[in-house]
Amino acid sequence: NTSNPSNELNHVVIEYAGGNTTSNMFYSAALALVNAHVQLNSASIRNNKIYGVSFDSTSVLNLESCTITANDSNPVLATHVNFMLHATNCNLLGNGNDKILVRSIANVTGNLNQQITYTDLPYLITGTARYASALTLAPNTRLIMGKLSSFYFNNDAGNAAIIGSGTFTQPIRIEGEKPDSGYWQGIVMHAGGQVQLNYC
Repeated sequence: NTSNPSNELNHVVIEYAGGNTTSNMFYSAALALVNAHVQLNSASIRNNKIYGVSFDSTSVLNLESCTITANDSNPVLATHVNFMLHATNCNLLGNGNDKILVRSIANVTGNLNQQITYTDLPYLITGTARYASALTLAPNTRLIMGKLSSFYFNNDAGNAAIIGSGTFTQPIRIEGEKPDSGYWQGIVMHAGGQVQLNYC
């Protein structure tokens, strides 16, 4: 619980942890960041109960040459308010569910814009992700929508937008977790908001 940007874990192995069943699900990860700023370098997070790493809406997580594998559920748990995962040269495969789990918790308001830049794994969106600002999707992003989940853009502040910058060779995919019509609810944009979806 510290926002000091100098926090680092180098060449660390974290295993056989996790599974805290308190009311705050973010504590159920082997490494749980709450209002924290952490840099992981050449770390291995493996064989843990439930999640490998979690970070809340006020945290910053940077991964460099890390491995998150063999955890019971997802390698990473984030919130729709803050799911900008910064990962370089990392392996996040081999977990119980190889998706970045994104829990919807509250509105994104004002000028707090979100960008998805990490595209090696799909993102699993649960609940209603509410925004009053811009959500930008990088080429090759894949969003898997949980049951009855949705994106809801409230344009009261005048800057709501969803911008998908896909390409012919790296399209953006937004699809239900199951191939059933009506499985997820869709994308709602209020009047005056911007929808720009290219190669989606």
